[in-house]
Amino acid sequence: MKGVIEALIEDYILQTSNSYEEIRRPSWKPFFCLLLLDVPICFTIVGPSVVAFWRCVWDWSSLLAGESMDDMSIYHCSCLLFGFLVTFFIDGFHSQIRENVGEIGSVSHKIAACVFSLIWGIGDIHYWKGIWDGYDYCFGHGARQSTVTFILGSLVLLISGVYKSAMSMPVGLNIDEPHSHIYSSTYLASTLHDSFNKKMKDAFISRLLEANVIICWHGIWTITDVFLEDPQYMDMDKSESAIVSVVVGAAGMVILFIWQLCLVTAAQASKTNASLCLRFMNRVFIFFCILITVQSFRGFWYCLDIWFLPSHKNLTYLISGLLGFLSLGSLGCLSCLHAGIFMDNVNQGVSVPFYYLSHKFAQHKNNSNEESSTNSTNTNKI
Repeated sequence: MKGVIEALIEDYILQTSNSYEEIRRPSWKPFFCLLLLDVPICFTIVGPSVVAFWRCVWDWSSLLAGESMDDMSIYHCSCLLFGFLVTFFIDGFHSQIRENVGEIGSVSHKIAACVFSLIWGIGDIHYWKGIWDGYDYCFGHGARQSTVTFILGSLVLLISGVYKSAMSMPVGLNIDEPHSHIYSSTYLASTLHDSFNKKMKDAFISRLLEANVIICWHGIWTITDVFLEDPQYMDMDKSESAIVSVVVGAAGMVILFIWQLCLVTAAQASKTNASLCLRFMNRVFIFFCILITVQSFRGFWYCLDIWFLPSHKNLTYLISGLLGFLSLGSLGCLSCLHAGIFMDNVNQGVSVPFYYLSHKFAQHKNNSNEESSTNSTNTNKI
């Protein structure tokens, strides 16, 4: 068991190596015990908080548009254009934004980071909404349409090597780090010093790839709607359908946690040269991560629709969205509202980033070791 957990810690270090110049290996027992707590934290707190914010922006926007617009095609196009422009700008100029909001740790930087997450979240949700609802508006809502979107989106992401980009909360989380909060993970990983043309190219490619993430999600979500609620299949009502998705999501989280232990062990055994079999198994694992992500997201969303102030539309969206945003802010997880493009590279880690308390523990140990090393050096000088 110790060897498996050591392999998991090694995978954790691979995934966080860009955040710290030097990472010391944490003790395996407390790290793993805290990681066991991280999984329910992701599922019961972080995931529902992200969903609450998304539902607020998505459905409240629809509610307001339905009251004021006759032609919904204009509304869907407006959402798509607004979302594309906001996220395109962030993808292309996030490094410039980071350089011009004050020193890391300053009040101006902290405020800018919160505003950055808020604007990114609102813009990205409208980008998703424009594509998702626009597709349904043009082609209808059914099994055939959703099968097309799932297959097309998955194929593009797989061929591009970025299938992992479709993973999201509650299957993992992002912790706000001062030096990387104002940041966008893009396909070409352009930086502050790259040319303007490369940044624009990077932003455009990243937007196209996220569009395929959206239609991949659309396919899974809508297929689930049809299978569970259509009278030809399971014929469930909305509440039963929501509960099924939540149960599938909860059970899937446990399965993924156990599965990843096998995967990280295999990855560590062949880390110098990842085999074709390992890369294939990683893609299969990612697919199930995406499936559990969508089921959990869908279940939380519908549960809020059904049981959280259902007769007070404005209040249910406002309160749930505000609580979701404040919850993420208090946990230091506003980065969970940031979309991004991530490579399916087994050499960059294969485990699900459930790391919250475990990461805090490793970070604390790392800082403590650095302080001890500094104090020891100063003592020797004296």
